[in-house]
Amino acid sequence: MKTEMICIVCPMSCHMEIEQAEDGTILSVMGNSCNRGDSYARKELTMPMRMLTTTVAIEGALHRRLPVILTGEIPKEKQEEVMKEISKICVKAPVLY
Repeated sequence: MKTEMICIVCPMSCHMEIEQAEDGTILSVMGNSCNRGDSYARKELTMPMRMLTTTVAIEGALHRRLPVILTGEIPKEKQEEVMKEISKICVKAPVLY
């Protein structure tokens, strides 16, 4: 099976073609200009990860929402579950970090 994707790791935006075996094993990655594209394609097709940036409620502040970002990537399929947990958070001003 062949999959096409555009690499988003750097501004080159390489158009890559990835060949996979029936069991999902990556056989080849073509079209990438650097090794980062190869590792991005392999990771994206086997275990896609995402950085999550969102907001949480804040009490006693000028604005009602506080921007937050996770300290690391999470599996793509866990995004909805993580967002549900984050939506339960409410912090009180002032927020110190």
